[in-house]
Amino acid sequence: FIRTYGWFLDAYPLFKDLYNPGNDLMPRWIKSRSSQDLFAEGIETMRSIIEQGQEEAIFSENLDTGKAALALYRTVTLLLSNDANIFRKKNKPPYALDLDTVIALLRDGLLFRD
Repeated sequence: FIRTYGWFLDAYPLFKDLYNPGNDLMPRWIKSRSSQDLFAEGIETMRSIIEQGQEEAIFSENLDTGKAALALYRTVTLLLSNDANIFRKKNKPPYALDLDTVIALLRDGLLFRD
């Protein structure tokens, strides 16, 4: 995770301090009121971004902004706080999440449209 997202962790030292495999900082942080407030603020920020995009006809007006904001923000926090390589088989290459692929999935989805 740190090799793949080192640039992000350097830009946001809070996440770098929290994500240190083998310690209990992340579980303690998650239970704190500060993290709960930060999470709620993140959802509201995401909601504002979606609503502004709807007003500017960038995003679909049919989106349920509350549900979309939660889904997108939860995706972001999961991607930042979990290391998929703990599930990697021995002698296999590490899992590396490609940010461009995530963005394409969020933008275009998986469904084929005619």
